[in-house]
Amino acid sequence: MQKFTLLEAILAQQVQTKANFAETMPSEAAKVLATVGVYLQYDLAGEAIALLESLLASGMDNAAIRLQLGNLYLQELLVASPALEHYQQAMQFIAVENWEDRSQIEEGLGLVYVSLKNKDEAILWLTRARSSYEELGDSQRARELSQKITEISEGN
Repeated sequence: MQKFTLLEAILAQQVQTKANFAETMPSEAAKVLATVGVYLQYDLAGEAIALLESLLASGMDNAAIRLQLGNLYLQELLVASPALEHYQQAMQFIAVENWEDRSQIEEGLGLVYVSLKNKDEAILWLTRARSSYEELGDSQRARELSQKITEISEGN
């Protein structure tokens, strides 16, 4: 029993040390996003979500925060409804030419709709994501999405 307590204390110290480094970031949003990165290194998704949600509650809102929340809800907690909301909000923040964020958000939306069993919306958003990845020159990711779209279309 004491070994686990010691291990927990060591891990807590490691997280705290890295989180303290995040405090050196120039802006509040950068500090929080860096701290979220630390939390995710230690599989602390719940803490990361709470921290990001507190940013929203304080009035800070942008595409990076919403994208990160969408990803966490979808990939870590497997909860589609809040992921959908955050991805939709993220889309409202990005510029048309921001292919990197756009591709990730569109893919996230597509995957949410896959989990919600909404085949038409899933194909629509994954097709958009594929086009965005092509604009970025990421042909590998575009091919992977083409395969996913085909699987969805064929009902697999």
